[in-house]
Amino acid sequence: MQWANQHLQWTLANNWRRHVVFSNESYFLLQHHDSRRRVYRRQGERYHQQCVDEAPPHGGGGVMVWGTITNTGRRQFVEVPGRLNAQHYVQDILQPHTLPLLAAPRAQFQHDNARPHTARLTTNFLAANNVNTLPWPSLSPDLNPIELAWDELGRKLNARVNAPPNRRQLFQALQQEWDNIPQQTLRRLIASMPRRCQAEIDSRGSHTRY
Repeated sequence: MQWANQHLQWTLANNWRRHVVFSNESYFLLQHHDSRRRVYRRQGERYHQQCVDEAPPHGGGGVMVWGTITNTGRRQFVEVPGRLNAQHYVQDILQPHTLPLLAAPRAQFQHDNARPHTARLTTNFLAANNVNTLPWPSLSPDLNPIELAWDELGRKLNARVNAPPNRRQLFQALQQEWDNIPQQTLRRLIASMPRRCQAEIDSRGSHTRY
């Protein structure tokens, strides 16, 4: 709530739209099971093989991706191989992909308080490269507009007739669907920041519809 009050008065044209680079990671499963599949069965067939949909452990594996969105159309999408730690975050994400985005005057970089983001190695790297980092409250996914971009990406992926059979094709499918998200959609998400702040204030720092 304190953060929302501090940032509510940011002018949309001069701050959220013009200067902030939003970022986040997300994990996508090879097989999606949402417990919504329905079947007709006779009495006594509840555990019959044809009436059971066996979900593989952890969805059969998946891929972690990292991405950014901005109002100007500069967006990135990177596969994160293995477990993300501070060294990997700095060497394989921040240095090659983030720094070029932050060359514009007054640019601000947004990331949350995940451990790789707040580790000393990461904070020292950002300070050494004069990266202006936007302070971000803990446990606040409803404030980051990129979360809805991930939701859109997941819906597009699940709507495909043929699911990707392996991790490589899963990432390729995600990359394609990410590139197909209209920039106007991302602009609308970023333009929602004042409303997100107001919703946090109205809920006194609790959950919101976002």
